[in-house]
Amino acid sequence: CSFLYGAFRRVRDGRRDAWLAARYLGVTLGSAAVLLCIVIVRWVEWDAYLQGESLDEELHPRRWSGLVLRAWDFRLSSAEERQHWRQALKTRLRALQHEEED
Repeated sequence: CSFLYGAFRRVRDGRRDAWLAARYLGVTLGSAAVLLCIVIVRWVEWDAYLQGESLDEELHPRRWSGLVLRAWDFRLSSAEERQHWRQALKTRLRALQHEEED
């Protein structure tokens, strides 16, 4: 876009200004390159963070968090189903607690 607009801009004597088009193109490509570098750096940082969290989860599993995060089930409609789910959750949490105490 900037190449087209810059290349077809005419100077006073009727000729096209190629130097102006080259500057517009350079600025456009340069800003795209800077933006690409920023995105790649951020991507590498987030990937390293994710790998660190995955390794930490493998070394020190958080059994409580997975269970507690799944504690709320939106598919349960009746009070009886919710009561059964609550009892099952309590049983699982007690089992985890007994495993950690041993």
